[in-house]
Amino acid sequence: MSALLSLFKDKLTTNAAYGLVVLGTLLGMLFLSNLYEFVVQVQTNALYAERELAKLNTIKKSDVWSQRVEESENAKKAWENTKLQGETVGVLAAKIQQKLITLSEGVSMMNPQIRVNNELIEVDGQTIMRFSLSGTLPRHFPPIDLLLALAEEDKRIIVDEVVTDFYKGNRSLIRLSGMAIVHIIDDSNQAGSK
Repeated sequence: MSALLSLFKDKLTTNAAYGLVVLGTLLGMLFLSNLYEFVVQVQTNALYAERELAKLNTIKKSDVWSQRVEESENAKKAWENTKLQGETVGVLAAKIQQKLITLSEGVSMMNPQIRVNNELIEVDGQTIMRFSLSGTLPRHFPPIDLLLALAEEDKRIIVDEVVTDFYKGNRSLIRLSGMAIVHIIDDSNQAGSK
């Protein structure tokens, strides 16, 4: 190092030596500022990692995933409970017909005519059966009462067409059609799971 200084000492002017000192100082300051930025970045990353670890520990302690699985299973059971279930298409048709008879009696429908199509239809992964209901309602039971009774059902019955007309001033005719979400119970699967 002293040999290097003696080499420069003879060849440098005073101004050049001051310039080298200033240049060295600037380079040192630049190095220190870069080092400071790097230290701050490492410190920020460490704080972020510490917060994330604390979050993971809280999630681990609260057992969120098993809670979400349980909620999802409960939602699936609730959805399955909204479907009419039966062993055959005939049993399902009879259940739909019985529900519609009960609903029509609840609103004092006269001469109810019920048709249930025995064909299973697949729509977006759901199995449905179509039905239609027509009859006359007394004046004190407006058609909306039948629709409200359908909406209050615990099993999923969807009405997609309603036609209503007044008949002889004291009764209203109503025709509606729709679908019920159904599920055929497979006895072999239930026997295997028991």
